[in-house]
Amino acid sequence: MCYLIAKEFDKKGCIAVKTRHGKALADFTEKLQKQIGANGVQLVTISRPSAYGEYEPYEIVENKEKFQERVLSLWKGAMMEKPVLSPDFTIEDIHKLREYNYEVTKHMTDEERMDYYNKAGRAFQREIEAARLQEVR
Repeated sequence: MCYLIAKEFDKKGCIAVKTRHGKALADFTEKLQKQIGANGVQLVTISRPSAYGEYEPYEIVENKEKFQERVLSLWKGAMMEKPVLSPDFTIEDIHKLREYNYEVTKHMTDEERMDYYNKAGRAFQREIEAARLQEVR
């Protein structure tokens, strides 16, 4: 027995599925790697989760189909570029932001999602404060 894991670079945690070594695993991993390419998500086979604390927390899914679905979704979120907003900030910009944030956060835990939005909110507050200081000068 072994675990196939998918880890998004620079993010905490991973997705894992319990499986067996062999040709079927090699073929599955190769096919999935071709789908996601070399960017954003790494696929690794490990012996047991308790031996690899650097990948924690583990989200263990029940089968390879769910694993593939989750990895492709994770990859899409990792590869999605930040939206370009118009100077007038239209309703379309709001839709772009919502779609982007949904893709980025849909597989986060509640705590990770809260941290994500709090960091973005604080960064935006700093931008507003800097703009106000520019107006005063």
